Parts: sequence; structure tokens; C-alpha cells
Amino acid sequence: MNCIPRVSATLVTTFKLSLRQLGAAFLCLAPLVAIVAVIPANLAAQSATTGSVSGTVSDPSGAVVPLAVVELTSKDTNAIQSQPTNSSGQYVFTGVRPGSYKLTVKLAGFRTASVPSVLVEVNKATELAIKLEVGGDNQVVEVTATAVAQLQTTDAQIGNSISMSQISRLPALGRNVTELMNLQPGVVPTGSNLGMRTTGAIDDQNTVTLDGIDVTAVVTASGTSVPTPQDSVEEFRVTVSNGNSDLSRASGGQMTLVGRHGGNTMHGSGYGLFQNSVLNSNTWDNNAAKIKKPDISDKRYGGRWGGALKKD
Repeated sequence: MNCIPRVSATLVTTFKLSLRQLGAAFLCLAPLVAIVAVIPANLAAQSATTGSVSGTVSDPSGAVVPLAVVELTSKDTNAIQSQPTNSSGQYVFTGVRPGSYKLTVKLAGFRTASVPSVLVEVNKATELAIKLEVGGDNQVVEVTATAVAQLQTTDAQIGNSISMSQISRLPALGRNVTELMNLQPGVVPTGSNLGMRTTGAIDDQNTVTLDGIDVTAVVTASGTSVPTPQDSVEEFRVTVSNGNSDLSRASGGQMTLVGRHGGNTMHGSGYGLFQNSVLNSNTWDNNAAKIKKPDISDKRYGGRWGGALKKD
């Protein structure tokens, strides 16, 4: 069957479709609609600015537990997301903002299971399998995550996340957080801004998003200048290979930046950046070419302050 209906046109460019042609077009589009309809929800578990938390709840024998109430509570704002497990004992929280959370699982006849610290990272899926113990639901069993490397099984992305604490401590040229991409494996710096080659791709193939907005320069990606001082970024993630469909513009490094957000407590900091020709050394290229060290005088001061307009 030909999926492109033939269209007849008059001299005044008026197009007419017969009922038979419209029916043929519908039959061609119907399989595509069906495919989209059966896509599992967990495939959209995280986006370019959020993460996800999912897992399976089971009893002591290993059998899955349906209709258990799973709650995910933000430690910053005390906001609570809640949902029951499905018939397969599974739960999934999508579109979760990066940060620290607490997970609890409740069901009558079982002790309440609690995971006090769940770290959600940008553009990454976190999996937690919970095993309930028989007992009163007023008893709480605390589940502690072990300090082992977590195998990413939901997608094939290769990359690293840099937390807020690491961002504030790592050295960055001019305090621009995009410079931290040069610390990732497979990245070779070739210049300033996004001038770096990632796993063989040229520097023009890099992509950077800020709070879900693509801010990559349209003509030449390597010329992108992102005004993101270290104090303004909550989390920074770089995908160096096998990126998913959330960031599919180019084949190079995929940089995801998430700005800071407020919480229930007031917090802030200040900084001062100072460098000049006395403190800075000359470059290797200038020394080799017998070029005198240029005059430099750079002084920058700034700060940040955040909190809650309304608690909880």
C-alpha cells in the first residue's frame, strides 16, 4: 500500500483529498500512534534538567508487593511525592529535581522501610530495590545505601556528575564552571569556552544546556560563552558517549547545567578572585617564542544568597 496519498491540484492551488486517500493516510499513521502509546513511562524517567527514582518492592520471600505506598520527600523543601506500587511491585518517580531525598515504603502487616539519604542527579536514573520485613507498620527499618559503585542499567550513557560541593572546591579558569569539562575522561582541551574534543568528536559538536534550555552557539559550538560562575550552578553533568535522546543535537560532549534553587534554610556565600602579572606565570608558547609576559589585572567579587519565600 502506498503511504503517500496522491493529491490533485487546480490552477488556484486548491488541494482535494478523497475519502479513500484520507483512509490510506490514516492507516499509515495508525502504527506510529500505537508505538508511541505503548512506550513505557520509565523511558521518560529523566530529562535534561531532572532525574528519576525507581525500583521494586518485595517481601522477605522475594515476592513482589503491590499497592505499597512509596513516598519521596525532599530534604530541602519537605515536598512529598507519593504513589502506590503497581501489580509488579514497581514504582517510578519521574521529573525529580536534583538534590537529596528520603524514601519511605509503607504497607499494613510490614514494617515501614526508610532510606534516609537518596541522591538524585541530573539526567540520571536512580534505582532502589526495597525488601519489606514482617511486623507492625509503626516500626521503622532504616535501609542504608552501601558505598559501592552503582551500575547504570536504565541507559548506556557514559559520563559523570559533579556535585555542588565539588564545583565549589575544584579550580576553574575564571570561575567558569564549563572549564570542568576538561577534567572528564576522553576530553582533550583545544581552546577556551567549549573548545574541547570529546571522544574523537570535534569541538564544534559539543552541546550545553542551562536549566533545560539549549544555549549552544548556533553557528560554531566551540564559540559558546556561558556566563555560569561556580556559585550559580547546583549540578553539572557531562555525557562523553552514548547520549540519550534528551540531548541529541550533536555527537560530541553533552554538558548539562542546573542552576541553584532555594530551600527551607537561608544560605549564601561570597567570593573574591584576584590575579595579576606578578602572580601569574608566562605561557609555555610565549616563553618558547621569546614573548614577554602580558600585563594582567583581574579582580572579581561576588556572592549569592538564597532561601524559601514560603517554607514547606
